[in-house]
Amino acid sequence: MKKIINIAFLLAVTITGQAQKVVFYSPEFGEGVRLYLGLSENDEIQQTQMDTITRINLSGLGITDIRDAVYLPAVRELDLSYNNIDDVEALLALDSLRRVDLSNNQLESINILALSNVDTMVVDVTNNYITDFSYFYSPTHCEFTLLGTGMQQDKNAPYFDVYQLFVDINAEGKPEVFYRGYTNMEEAAYIACGNAQTAASMDGDTHSAVVPENPTSAAMVILANGERGDTTWVVPPALYELEAGGTVSIATGLPEGYTIGSSYSKEGTSTIDGTSISYTAGEAMESDTLYISYYEGKQLRGFTEFYLVNPDMVSTLRGDVNNDRLVSHADIAALSFKIVGKNPPIFIQRNADLNGDGKIDIADVTALVNIILGNTTQ
Repeated sequence: MKKIINIAFLLAVTITGQAQKVVFYSPEFGEGVRLYLGLSENDEIQQTQMDTITRINLSGLGITDIRDAVYLPAVRELDLSYNNIDDVEALLALDSLRRVDLSNNQLESINILALSNVDTMVVDVTNNYITDFSYFYSPTHCEFTLLGTGMQQDKNAPYFDVYQLFVDINAEGKPEVFYRGYTNMEEAAYIACGNAQTAASMDGDTHSAVVPENPTSAAMVILANGERGDTTWVVPPALYELEAGGTVSIATGLPEGYTIGSSYSKEGTSTIDGTSISYTAGEAMESDTLYISYYEGKQLRGFTEFYLVNPDMVSTLRGDVNNDRLVSHADIAALSFKIVGKNPPIFIQRNADLNGDGKIDIADVTALVNIILGNTTQ
């Protein structure tokens, strides 16, 4: 009786909400719908918009609660794979549903679906924790086709999967790895890049970690026991000096199987050729930033940016490391980042080698401090 009451309530919500603004129980579910509709996170969604959706992919969003499925009365194909779902009762409200992908979730039972009123339904349950499918062996109103019943996980068996992994350049110009994955192992998980490791949280939610060194090779998610989950290539930002109207070829160093997906800049034009890009500066260019995205096959793997500076516009002020035409504590920060192997967004090498020995080290920091304190002449 409780189940029937719950179903009636869900149906009532759907009917009465048709001309109203939709308020989502699950932010992750709402995020997926907004992506599908091409809306920003601040845009309101009306039930009339939800009524138009007949097929939607909500895979890999970290969804745990699918009560918002009741706002999709016309949906026929629903992809909920690679989430953290453990209850599918809300799907009983979808009379148009014909195919649902529930693979790679946390389900221990889908018996409630046997009460569905639809005529036919294909359900993919691969890589869950379901041990009993007996409800579907007896005749039901719905003709079910269950996929992946023999590919269930053991709750006690080690499990590790990465759903999402890509690199972006943060506001400080540093590569930051964004990832989402899950493991039931007690061992810690790590983001590893070169010889450095950063702790990772593999709990099904999206997390990020700043790469702890200046990377030139792949960054990867890896368990403490050595099991590798997934990898992505890190393309560090770099500075190029380029005269107005000039052209520079930029090799990203991406390995085989990777391609540049898109490029954008305000002051110049660019042409993509596999993993390299040709950039031509505008005739009045002083400085510019070239943004790129890159893919492995169809999988987005990262974003990075390259800085273009007209050498005629580069500061010649001794100690002006960040090219802001000043010598200040900001230059000390940029110089210190460079010494410890972190890439500052802009770094003028010739203004940083203050003792002229061809190296950038602590001696240059000391000389820069003396310049700022007025203990020497520029």
